[in-house]
Amino acid sequence: MRIWRLTVAIPRSDGLQRWRRGCTVLLLTALLTVVVLAGVGIAAIRAGLVPPGWFVVPLGSGRLVGYRTWNANCPPFTGCEPTRHEAYVVWLVPLNQRADQPGLRLLRVPIEHSSRSQESEVRSQEF
Repeated sequence: MRIWRLTVAIPRSDGLQRWRRGCTVLLLTALLTVVVLAGVGIAAIRAGLVPPGWFVVPLGSGRLVGYRTWNANCPPFTGCEPTRHEAYVVWLVPLNQRADQPGLRLLRVPIEHSSRSQESEVRSQEF
């Protein structure tokens, strides 16, 4: 009596697991780098060490706008009274902006000024 055995070659999945692990490590490293750099950038802007830039980026049916302002509650491209607190803000604004639809504020980072820079501004205004 003969017993027939059916053998199926099952490919080893070590290569696939290694590839997935490598992609996961790469993605986590990229995410960690972005988070750390964003944190350092925000800290530098808050401390007043780095002047934040102005940007307008088209994004679908709107645009992403980032700028430095003395009134963070004021939507972009409108006029508002300044406050005593400076901030860096990022807004998502519709392309056809109306007064009743100002946009969505995504980020607000207060900018602190050192006492030296405020004293020099006061002195320069006195002359």
